[in-house]
Amino acid sequence: MNRRLSSLLALTFLLVTAGCAGSVGSSPAGGEGEFHAVVVEEAPPNATVLASDDPRVEANEYLRRAVRRAAANGSDSVVTVPEADVERTKDDVAALPTYTLNQSSSAEHRWGHYVRHDGTVVNVQFVVLD
Repeated sequence: MNRRLSSLLALTFLLVTAGCAGSVGSSPAGGEGEFHAVVVEEAPPNATVLASDDPRVEANEYLRRAVRRAAANGSDSVVTVPEADVERTKDDVAALPTYTLNQSSSAEHRWGHYVRHDGTVVNVQFVVLD
């Protein structure tokens, strides 16, 4: 192979791999998030139930909106979190007590966070959409 062609191929290979290297180990961009809030009859016996005026709940407008809508409807609500606010929302949600399925001996309770608003218990889950 001609020396000039070899050099050109090597340079092309380096440029291509350098362009890909920036994405190695990077997390995907992600997308919007959603709060799913569902009214439940009662929280699991060992779940921590926060009041809706708890500062950790009040800290996130999307969480507040989901809880209030579900309690007002007596059923469920879905509130979309814009992609620009997803990282902050993840941090806010991480500060909440979480009920996991491992904490229960039955499947009758939902995982997530429990919030009481005007006497109504709401189960809240936050998901990030791809």
